[in-house]
Amino acid sequence: GDASHELRTPLTVIRGYIEILNSGQELSVEQRERAMSRLSSESLRMAETIDDLLLLAEIGEAREDSHSTIDLSQILANQLQDLTDQHQERVVKSTITSNVYVLGDFEQITRMVGNLISNIVRHTPTEAQVEVMLSQMDGKAVLVFDDAGPGLSDEMYSRSREGFQRFDRAHSKNGGGFGLGLSILSSIVQRHDGELLLSRSNLGGLRTQITLPLASLKM
Repeated sequence: GDASHELRTPLTVIRGYIEILNSGQELSVEQRERAMSRLSSESLRMAETIDDLLLLAEIGEAREDSHSTIDLSQILANQLQDLTDQHQERVVKSTITSNVYVLGDFEQITRMVGNLISNIVRHTPTEAQVEVMLSQMDGKAVLVFDDAGPGLSDEMYSRSREGFQRFDRAHSKNGGGFGLGLSILSSIVQRHDGELLLSRSNLGGLRTQITLPLASLKM
């Protein structure tokens, strides 16, 4: 359902511009350039959606016996460093407990953190405050992303508790633009026996909290 919704919009745009280009009506250079630009951007959007669909399929088919002990602290620190290097105008405060290990698929956990960071980049202004925390509590790794961005409506927070598939579709309709990103995030967390919660941040925007079981380290 999420995929059909995400593909329907670019398909409608592409079909509309193809009809205009094939209509025989005279178009200005500016109109033709706009049509070609929109065809290009919407086809790219479709390709990204298809890539996300393939990733969702891979997540569902991943074998748990391939899981290994992963240093979540290091993955998070590395990706936050990439964020500040590539977006030097952003100020990100982080509190990362060292040696937080989880059992899982390295590529999926890396993608999980990457999705959280890309949501910050895409959906919050560069001047918005961002705070990231990673801690351990009661045998769980607790990862929290807080931001001072626009956040979500109360309705959206309610929908997120009802189920992330419904949330994804409704949020996309209302212009938020998570696409399949939240479905991917939710699938990865569920695959690792974790929990994902969206709520209002103390900074005024969105709080995304993920809890994952800690790995049992053999001494």
